[in-house]
Formats: sequence, C-alpha cells, structure tokens
Amino acid sequence: MKTKWILTMLVVLLLAGCATMGTRSRTGDIIAGTDAKQLALACFVWATDHNGALPPNLAAIKDLATTPNRDAFELCASGKLADIKDPATTILLREKQATPGGHRAVAYADGHCELIPVPTP
Repeated sequence: MKTKWILTMLVVLLLAGCATMGTRSRTGDIIAGTDAKQLALACFVWATDHNGALPPNLAAIKDLATTPNRDAFELCASGKLADIKDPATTILLREKQATPGGHRAVAYADGHCELIPVPTP
C-alpha cells in the first residue's frame, strides 16, 4: 500500500514538473515578445527624432527602452523607415537566440511582432 502511494506521488510530481516546464517556456516567449515590441517602439521614436532614420544600433535607444534584455536582440534594418519597401515583411529587429520555448521574437518595420518557431537541430 505504501509503495503504491509513493508511486502515485512520483507520477503526480512528474506531471506537475512537466506542466511547470511548459509554463516557464511560454513565459519566456511572452517576455521576449514584449521586449521586441518595446524595442521596436523605441526605434520608431528614435526615427521620429532623427528625420526618419533608424538608430545605428540598439545601444542608441537605451534611454528610450527600459527593457533589461536589450542585449538579447539585434537590429536588422537600417536607413530610413520611409525607404523600406515592404514594412510588413521587413525584420526591424530580432532576438539573437531562441527562447526556452523554441521561438525567436521578431519585430517588423510596420510595428507588429511575432514569435517565430526555430527548428531544432
């Protein structure tokens, strides 16, 4: 009887651990998406203040974006916002590495953000 109870508790703990791991992965995805959106907005503010030109790097917007994860992203677009032919498909910035959930946060030049699945090797 005691062995059955112990096995039952182990199964419950295992299932709870799996559920928690999924939650942590999803939380990481949400944080990355929020950071990408905040950084993209900071890039648009920078461009407004600099005749439509995008910042030369993400360090230039450090006073505009309060996210502590700025270094986890890289700027992918340059030049002037008005010169971008298709803002809905042009990546403005992206996360350097995938989140624990297997996604990469991406912000586009039109302001929308997505979590793109990254294939596992």
